[in-house]
Amino acid sequence: MAGKIVLLFRAPKEHGEDLFEVALQAEGYITHNVPVLEFQFMNLDRLAACLQCWESYQAVVFTSQRAVEATVKAQSLAKCLNTGEAMNTNLQCFVVGESTSKAACEAGFKPQGAGSGNAENLADYITKSLLKPGKPLLYPCGNLRRDTLSCKLKVAGFSLEEIEVYKTVKSSHIKEEIEAVLHKVGSPDYAVFFSPSGVQCTVDLLKDDTLSLKHAKKRKCYYWLKDQN
Repeated sequence: MAGKIVLLFRAPKEHGEDLFEVALQAEGYITHNVPVLEFQFMNLDRLAACLQCWESYQAVVFTSQRAVEATVKAQSLAKCLNTGEAMNTNLQCFVVGESTSKAACEAGFKPQGAGSGNAENLADYITKSLLKPGKPLLYPCGNLRRDTLSCKLKVAGFSLEEIEVYKTVKSSHIKEEIEAVLHKVGSPDYAVFFSPSGVQCTVDLLKDDTLSLKHAKKRKCYYWLKDQN
């Protein structure tokens, strides 16, 4: 029997092995990635200015890989401007998630808190690690972040400098990507979404039958729960 087709509504992993896909393929499933989101960097000049005054911050907080990527870009911009000292990556660094931790390590930081699991637990980890409020925490983040982390830290007396350094938007090629997959393998047996925004981006395609579900009585749709920024 031919393997079941699984559509993964997300961009394929850029580096290394994707354990999620490996697990599915080991069970005989055929996976296809469909990028539904694009990320646009913003406010890098503002972040670059903050990085040049890194001694003004008690720590830096990352809750997504994209925030780390934006920081690396801002560091490069700061060096090009050459108006001050580049950020010292020995600044205390807090992260949530192994992928974010790995990105922070590659950027030269020494991240803590990767195993917290979510933003709420990371806030608890930060308050226990820093013990008492001091200088502000630098928090580069995305436009779709939840306010859990910032609210909890502010209640504990900490101040944050939040800078939106990227925004998440609908992929401009999502319809073409889906049509290409459907033309190649036919209708999928399963659809897996990884974020609420990913679902929102495909609603119109369901309505206009680009991704028709009406003839697939047994088709299942899964939403992979994960804490995201």
